[in-house]
Amino acid sequence: MSETKRKQVLVSDVTDAIQRWAPADRQRFATALIEDALRPAQPITHRWGEPPTNPTREQLERVLLRYGWGLVDHVPYPLELQVSIDTDTLPPIAREGLHKALQRYREGDICGAITPIASAVEDGFARPIWGENPDWGDYHRGGALQAKVTRAFAVFEETFVRELQEEGLDENRATALWGNQRAAVSNATSVLGGFRNRFGDAHQLQDPPHRFAQRALDCGIFVLRAFSEYGQREPAEPEFDLGF
Repeated sequence: MSETKRKQVLVSDVTDAIQRWAPADRQRFATALIEDALRPAQPITHRWGEPPTNPTREQLERVLLRYGWGLVDHVPYPLELQVSIDTDTLPPIAREGLHKALQRYREGDICGAITPIASAVEDGFARPIWGENPDWGDYHRGGALQAKVTRAFAVFEETFVRELQEEGLDENRATALWGNQRAAVSNATSVLGGFRNRFGDAHQLQDPPHRFAQRALDCGIFVLRAFSEYGQREPAEPEFDLGF
């Protein structure tokens, strides 16, 4: 048998085996294959200041769009779960939480998808800020998630107000806008915490509709973006291999 024929037989046998799998198993296999294909694909840097390109990613994205899927970094996710955030600006633990949420969602684990988003906010941003302010007391005694996150976000007030004043806003108007921004983060965290407490994988009181994961993710992404915008401005360097 020639080399070409052997490859044809192998591909045929593998295809027959995969077609006998359950749909959920085929989907897990396909998404894992996509991740493995994207991991080693390094962007190609062009001359004359042109932005780098990644042909493998671009080709996969075109194919995935036909089936209603997209990519965050190298993680595939269904487009019905909308995500828009530059993950390079997030600390490693927050990136890991976001990716874990996407992975669980695509596998149908809605309860399991909600919890990592809240953990990305709490462990990625709020808890470290409390650790830098020991006079605030014990983090675990700081109250509900909303109270702890809101207090942590308050450390960015000076930066927020100063940037607006540099753009020509007077202090009173800039301070008022800060109050609105702080309230928005607080309210979004309250909604996120409520979904986690009711539907998170530690509770699983019932199997929630997919749209609940979308709402929790919307709130979580808003809070993550707010912290990353006014906190760390440089891309975070992972302290360990996240595996994605």
